[in-house]
Amino acid sequence: MIILLNIKEREMGRKNTRKRIKKKNSFSFNKIIPIKWFFCFLIIIFLFVFIFIYGKKFLLNDDLFKIKHININKYDDSIIKEIEDRINSKFLNKNIFVIDLKKIEDFIKNSFYYLKKVEIRKKFPDILEIDIISRNPFAVLDTHGGIVIDKEGFVVSIGTKNTSLIKIKGINFFLKIPSKGEKIEIKELKDSLILLSGIKNNMNKYKKDIKFIDVSNKNNILLGIYDFIVKMGVDDFSKKIKELRIILNDPNIDVNDIKYIDLRFEDPIIAPKQI
Repeated sequence: MIILLNIKEREMGRKNTRKRIKKKNSFSFNKIIPIKWFFCFLIIIFLFVFIFIYGKKFLLNDDLFKIKHININKYDDSIIKEIEDRINSKFLNKNIFVIDLKKIEDFIKNSFYYLKKVEIRKKFPDILEIDIISRNPFAVLDTHGGIVIDKEGFVVSIGTKNTSLIKIKGINFFLKIPSKGEKIEIKELKDSLILLSGIKNNMNKYKKDIKFIDVSNKNNILLGIYDFIVKMGVDDFSKKIKELRIILNDPNIDVNDIKYIDLRFEDPIIAPKQI
């Protein structure tokens, strides 16, 4: 009986040993699978690197992506041929992927000071589109031979005698003359531009009759219209412009008989010429 038990124990031991061997063999076989995936991963990485290197080489060197057309969309007619020639000579045949749009924008703005706005877009594979808005002359400062400015106070040109523009008197530059493209930050100029904008928006038919705006007196802006002056003060221009328009439209008032109009008070004062 004891012998039979020993035999059974030995058989059970052999079975357990075979099971452990199978488990070990099975574990070793499963280890091979991650290695295969690792090699697959390496192959994929290699393909990506290959495609990236040769794809980049293709994109940066192929003639397909060299700029062949630069379209300048002009919002007004003040743009001149010089702008188109400079832009074409600078950027034609450049690769569209390596061009920095911000650098092009800065180049255009720095080269052509009278431009107000520049927007650039890439149109693949070989086109640059440029939108340009130029600064339009709005008034001329009666100093240094005439300093033409736009309605925001940016200098458009210097030494230009433009008789079609309304003169702004009383602004002088003793130490430094503003340069082209520079914005003039003077309160009296800002006030005069606000006044002039209001007149053009609400009294446009009288625009041709306005001779000047004088800001020599910081407490009282003078408007020269026809052959008399209008004392505008320094504030509430919209209300005063409406009052002036009513006076000029009054059929009972002859502008040739007016010496001056004072709009600084609640009720406008109309001073007649002395006979």
